[in-house]
Order: sequence, then structure tokens, then C-alpha cells
Amino acid sequence: MDPGLSRLQESVKGLIKQGRVGDPAVVRWYMRMPATRHRTPDALSEAMTTIAGDWMGGPAISENVVRSGKELVTHLAYGSGGFAIVTAAIGPGEPANDLMVFGSRGAIYHGRTPEGGSL
Repeated sequence: MDPGLSRLQESVKGLIKQGRVGDPAVVRWYMRMPATRHRTPDALSEAMTTIAGDWMGGPAISENVVRSGKELVTHLAYGSGGFAIVTAAIGPGEPANDLMVFGSRGAIYHGRTPEGGSL
């Protein structure tokens, strides 16, 4: 897995373990990567959905995918009643990352930061 994605996964997982958001209920995540790093949105989406499942406590029980060119939007539902909307895009320019995790007691927001370029 991409080291930047691994760092983000562990960072958010740590905040969830600390109780920062309570019980995770919603993940909304958009990520765009250059074609040189991921040739298709499918590979990026697969990594993102696996990570979202880690945060939500297990794999999704249902998945609905919508494709539009080099963008893949996936809606995931979890047994806990929570859900995730994950958008993986391949495109020009620098990487972009916009993540929100909402829970029963709070939220985590991770936007594109200077170190986001390492994703």
C-alpha cells in the first residue's frame, strides 16, 4: 500500500481509538492521484474502501459503484448502520485529499496539506 495512505489510515484509526469521534458513522472521502501513481481509479478505490472498512470496524455489507470516466464513486454500507462515500479519481496535477469521518460524538477532517503531496 502507498506509504501516504498507510500513514493516513493509522492516524485516523488512532484518533478513533482515542474516542475522538465516538462510534464512527459516516466516512466521506475524495482523493485524486496522478496517473503516474495509480493507473486506474479501481486500484485507488480498492485501497480507500479497505481503509474505510478498517475505520468503520469491518468490511462493508453492501457496495454500489458509479463510474464516470476516470472517477469512481463507491457507496458502502456497514453492519453497524454506518456508511461511506468514497470517490477515487485519477487526473492531472498534484494529489488531492479531502476526508471527513463523522461519529456519534465528533468528527475528523483531513484536507489537503503540504504533506498531502506525499500521498
